[in-house]
Amino acid sequence: MSVPYDDYVAVWYAAMMIWGVALLIGCAIGLALWLFRSWSIYQISKRRGLSNPWLSWIPVGQDWMVGSISDQYQYLVRGKVTNRRKVMLWLSIIACALSIAIVAMVVVLMGEMGMALSGYYVDEVFLAGLGIAMFLIGMIDVGIAVALFVFLCMSKYDLYRSAEPKNAVAYLVVSIFFSILDPVFLFICRNKDDGMPPRKPAPQTYVDSGDNTTYL
Repeated sequence: MSVPYDDYVAVWYAAMMIWGVALLIGCAIGLALWLFRSWSIYQISKRRGLSNPWLSWIPVGQDWMVGSISDQYQYLVRGKVTNRRKVMLWLSIIACALSIAIVAMVVVLMGEMGMALSGYYVDEVFLAGLGIAMFLIGMIDVGIAVALFVFLCMSKYDLYRSAEPKNAVAYLVVSIFFSILDPVFLFICRNKDDGMPPRKPAPQTYVDSGDNTTYL
């Protein structure tokens, strides 16, 4: 028994509507989590006196700020200079550049394949070279992404250690397997410094007014 064409169209439209609604909901949740995460990192960076905390709102800059929080913790608590913020910044920039290159190659490849299907001549050697280049760049991009992920985990562990030392391991492990909870843990830590050394009191200045000394 054949199904009428109008029924096919109705099912297709219904499927597209469901897919569109699901996509919008997913984008809304992703945006909310991103803002939640950015706000938390911004609050931590600003409260601890780090330079340019507004970078927390920029994808690549956010890695810099997380690395800066880690570097500050390592220096103040352990006396080490780690420069993780610089490593993470360059890894992020390289990863973004490689991803853009791969997308551009995919667009070119699809265009060439479309021309081939339309009967136009396509240089097979060029297509083979493009495919090899995509594979190699993709492998490099994966390696960079893995390295960035490792440094990000190390930096987030320092962040959690600086805020809630007792829960640092649990926060890190859970956030690795359930990344949706990462912004929640960062939000919990945004106003805590339980693992940081006590701040030194600000130096006082005085104005000599004769018999009385007034501190400012």
